[in-house]
Amino acid sequence: MPTNVPFPYIETFAQDGTPLGPIITLFGKIWNNQEKFHQPGMHTVPVADHVLIDVADNRFHVKLEAHVKVERCFYLGPLPVEMTGFRDEQTGSLSADHIRTAFIEPTLIESGKMPGWVQLQTDKEIAIEVMIVLDYVDALPESADELKSEPPSGAV
Repeated sequence: MPTNVPFPYIETFAQDGTPLGPIITLFGKIWNNQEKFHQPGMHTVPVADHVLIDVADNRFHVKLEAHVKVERCFYLGPLPVEMTGFRDEQTGSLSADHIRTAFIEPTLIESGKMPGWVQLQTDKEIAIEVMIVLDYVDALPESADELKSEPPSGAV
């Protein structure tokens, strides 16, 4: 498809010509709200059955779907924790009314820029008792305004 616009940013339109936003925002609405696509593996995600796109001064009717490879990665590292409460010295248990961790920036951890954090091949490699497990999924913009405020790092 010859165009000077990267595929995720191609504008889409409804049958009546109403703007729907760039392809990535159509995908973002589905990705952010469909947890079944967040499971590891290959997924075919239907994005739109009937949309129009402009390419080289022509408007084309298209069906869009995304083929997505989802991976789960495991990282181990230090996470400062601040809490208010009591510790039972005999049992080692805690009774806390306030627990707060330091700010976690997954992008820095994944890129190796967070000191002390290492990537593991599986979650079975951990030889210590894990105290906190955090899961996250990258979110995509769902509107043109979100796209303008923070362009996504990846592509569809």
